[in-house]
Parts: sequence; C-alpha cells; structure tokens
Amino acid sequence: MDLCVIEGDGVGYEVIPAAVRVLKALLPEVKIHPLRAGFETFRATGTPLPPETLTLAQEVRAVLFGAADSPSFPVDGYYSPIIALRRHLNTYASVRPTRFLPVIAARQGVDLVVVRENTEDLYVVNEQTEADGNTSTAQKVITRAATERVSRLTYELARQADRDQVTIVHKANILPQSDGLFRRVALEIAEAYPDIETDELLVGQLALKSG
Repeated sequence: MDLCVIEGDGVGYEVIPAAVRVLKALLPEVKIHPLRAGFETFRATGTPLPPETLTLAQEVRAVLFGAADSPSFPVDGYYSPIIALRRHLNTYASVRPTRFLPVIAARQGVDLVVVRENTEDLYVVNEQTEADGNTSTAQKVITRAATERVSRLTYELARQADRDQVTIVHKANILPQSDGLFRRVALEIAEAYPDIETDELLVGQLALKSG
C-alpha cells in the first residue's frame, strides 16, 4: 500500500508522525510518501499545493493530511490546499463515524455516521468584496449531480452497516432554492431505498438535539 503523508502546518507536525507510527505498527508494508502543502509551504515556495504533491496524490489516491494553517484574512495567491485536493481527487464525501467512549463525560448510546458533501455549497470558495470594502458576498452552489452521488453513497453506507435510518439535514426553510434542491434530490434518492427509514431535520434542530 502506498500513502501520501502531508503534515501541513501547526498541529499536523504532532499528530501525523504519531499516526504514521501507529499505521506502520498495524500495516508494516505501507510505503510512506512525505509531501508538502499548507501555509508554510506557500510562504516558502509561493504555492500552498506544489505540483509534485498534487501529481503524486493523484497517482496514489490515498492521502493522510494533518492541518492547513489557513489565515482568516485574504492573502494574494493563497488558497486552501485541502479543498484543492478534494476537487482534484474528487473526494466528494466527508464520512465521519461517531461513537461514544466509555468515559464519564460521554453521551451514552451515540452511534452515528455523518456524511457531508465536500465540494459544493460554500466550499466552492467564490467570494467578492465591493470596491468600497463595505460589502462582501459568497456564492453557495448546490447541484443535482453532486447531491445525487452523496445521497446515494449515504444510503449505500447505511445498507452496508445494517443501519435502518437516514436523516437529511438542511436549511430549506430559509434557503428554499439551494437547500431546497438538496432536500428534494435527497428525498428522490431515498425512494430507491424503501428498506431504510428517512426523516429530515433543519440544521438548527440538529444542533439543538446534539447539545
């Protein structure tokens, strides 16, 4: 197995070497390819995602990425290397299994998988600021194609894990065009999986239930 490893910035220098040690203990035959990306790489080379990093990541198709220290202000020429990698590798779904741990502070019974579309919505990163500096806008993009594929993946994962429920989370009450399209398409995909119960929540309701 080949694996591209990018420490990136900040905490990446701590967590990635530790993760690699664990991985090698479990999978001694893994071949590690150390690569560079992130804000420090941008300051050193002029690009946050060097061509050699992108080329090898596309060839290997497996990347362990630590962290990118993206500044909270505009920097000419800088862009998020993580988002760029997602687009180039077409990693359109963020899949995050979550289970409670047997510790005092844990909420008992938590066992869920969160699946998030990873390439659209505000992650298209299309922002503009008016010349007077007083107004900024950000484009939010939802397409049928991206919604169909992430919804289908979600239901397939649910089937594989013998789960009997999928919850569609959105904000269609306030964004009936964009989130409304996401909701409608996700519900269309749900019809192909009658063995799985489907419900929906507004994102604020989900946050309340999770608090």
